[in-house]
Amino acid sequence: VYGHCLQSGSSLAGIEDPRLYEIGCLQGMGGQASNDFGDFAMPDEGLTVMEKPYKDQFSDLKQGKLTLPVYLLMTKGSPEDRKLIENIIGKEEIDKEDFEVVNHLLHETGTFSDCYNYLKSKKRNAREKLYGGFDRSLARDMLAEMQVMIVSNKFIKRLRESS
Repeated sequence: VYGHCLQSGSSLAGIEDPRLYEIGCLQGMGGQASNDFGDFAMPDEGLTVMEKPYKDQFSDLKQGKLTLPVYLLMTKGSPEDRKLIENIIGKEEIDKEDFEVVNHLLHETGTFSDCYNYLKSKKRNAREKLYGGFDRSLARDMLAEMQVMIVSNKFIKRLRESS
């Protein structure tokens, strides 16, 4: 979606540039992976009136979706770890105990590090293409600001702090 948006924008401006499609795809992959990863962050009990909880907390686990974090947990964990995850996948309600099990396994199996490194690589690749291919401009800098969301949101921060 991001790739097509950037490509369409450049086409409408009369300056079609396929590099924008590539940058948008990297941004989109990073953003989706960040969303999938953020699904594992425990809701903050101290939310202010201005904040809202993560929109679909644990929904990927509840729906049995095979996202990068779930895949890595299932492949990197021991048979016992996989059994624990299998027992949580598909549950309608995921409680604090389930969260603690998943959070522990995210860190113990190296899944957190692998996912976080994946996010950083998407951001880095998009940034390299952007800064390596386009002169400094307001438009370029605005696109660069979008890339911050890949690795810098409160849910990723919460996961990092919970190790």
